[in-house]
Amino acid sequence: DTESGYAILAGVHARARDDAWAVGFAVRHDVWEPLIEHWDGTAWYVTPAPSSATYHQLYDVFAFDEANAWAVGTSGSGRSASTLILHWDGIAWSIVPSPDIGETYNVLRRMAAVAPNDIWAVGYSFSPERASSRALLLHWDGFHWAVVQDDTVGSREIFLYDVAAVSPDDVWASG
Repeated sequence: DTESGYAILAGVHARARDDAWAVGFAVRHDVWEPLIEHWDGTAWYVTPAPSSATYHQLYDVFAFDEANAWAVGTSGSGRSASTLILHWDGIAWSIVPSPDIGETYNVLRRMAAVAPNDIWAVGYSFSPERASSRALLLHWDGFHWAVVQDDTVGSREIFLYDVAAVSPDDVWASG
């Protein structure tokens, strides 16, 4: 229901003809809520998402099977934002702790996966006070999300918008 607002779907992943996920956000009365929809082969259904702030946006989703899907985005209050990572366990979505790199706004835009214990998420960290941005690259090892930094990815004024993972040692990011 978007009677007093609007909704945007920003990412989709289809595992099979009867199993697809789409994510985005709905804006109602200045509250940005996460939006997650599931396709079962017949119809799309809105799936409840956890929400703990007034500003949530989901940008991408990836599913391994019926009980293992991930979604990434950002969460905050409007004055600051942190990375947002959600996990589907086959029953419900839950927020998974994820790191930021210390700037005011931290946003994850896309994700790619090689295996359930080898997932990548990319985005950016932006500071309006310093008018600067940094690339943000996170990796899931099966236990926790960690920031991956190197001289290239950690450079100033880089926004990462997409990622592709071919194998554990062959991952590409663009921005």
